[in-house]
Amino acid sequence: MRKLALLSVLVVVFCFTNSFAVKGIGFGVRGGYVSGYDNPNLVGTSGKIDKLQMLGGHIQLGFIPVVDAEVSGEYAWKTENDIYPGVNLTYGDFSVNGSVTYPFPLPVVRPYIGVGLGFHRLVYSWDGTYGTGVLADDQTTLSFHGLVGISLGIPAAPVTFFLEGRYTSLQTDPDKTNYTSILGGVTFGL
Repeated sequence: MRKLALLSVLVVVFCFTNSFAVKGIGFGVRGGYVSGYDNPNLVGTSGKIDKLQMLGGHIQLGFIPVVDAEVSGEYAWKTENDIYPGVNLTYGDFSVNGSVTYPFPLPVVRPYIGVGLGFHRLVYSWDGTYGTGVLADDQTTLSFHGLVGISLGIPAAPVTFFLEGRYTSLQTDPDKTNYTSILGGVTFGL
């Protein structure tokens, strides 16, 4: 009886993953840097934070005709030392993004362009002695982004590598925050 149950589970998993492979669904990891982060709302600082590290994951839905859709979760962070004497500010940006991309129809190396929306949770924390001035409050906000990239698929394996540039505009209060990111990663097809 156990062998029959195990065989049934294996058949269901095989059919489930094969149906996704036909439809073009995949998952992956990504990493990169945010550059030129310009947040005028960080009172008492220059407002410019450069080279935030970024890590995340994504789910790719490639079964929609003509375009690909992707949902990603990303976390970017950076610590600025001595924004006031003895005070270190840590900036964190957790985002959930949805993107629609148009891949140009080339066989192995495929350039693409796209647009998308994001939902960001911006968190500011500090340690050390607190100086004069007020640090920004945490925010939850929307963003818009445009992107260009290139992907390299390996024909014999369900693995695709990508490199992507993205321009993002966060709708922070009272002024918008803009930055660019360079991301790279890998997608595993199911």
